[in-house]
Amino acid sequence: MFYPVSFFIVLVPKLLVCVAFGIRSFYLRVHASNIAIGNGSLYTNKSTTNNISIGTNALVLHKSGNLNIVIGNNAAYYDTTGTANTIVGHSAMLNNKYGVFNAVFGYETMGNNNGGYSNNAFGSRSLLNNFDGFENTATGAA
Repeated sequence: MFYPVSFFIVLVPKLLVCVAFGIRSFYLRVHASNIAIGNGSLYTNKSTTNNISIGTNALVLHKSGNLNIVIGNNAAYYDTTGTANTIVGHSAMLNNKYGVFNAVFGYETMGNNNGGYSNNAFGSRSLLNNFDGFENTATGAA
């Protein structure tokens, strides 16, 4: 099946700037000052600002959180309202729903997080099963 590739840039001085590349990136298109690169990136984005999403299906179910930087295929896939997270890695914070202020780097790092906040995880699968813990720091592969 053929899907047209999404590509659009919206520029309104002092109001909003949006950039999207990829099939169905910014599919719902109600947003301000976001960047989505990759198929399905920010797919269900509804009312967010200042998010950067790079990777196939990165932040795909995201609806209302702001100030996120997400890089990696399937990273923060199930996130709906997470805010101020920095997420780098394939499937990192995959199951996050509303966690905030997390810094996550590595493959599947904090993959099962739901609402944990203020965590720092560095290394493949570190804090993988953290569900709602807070203020943890983990380094190294699990």
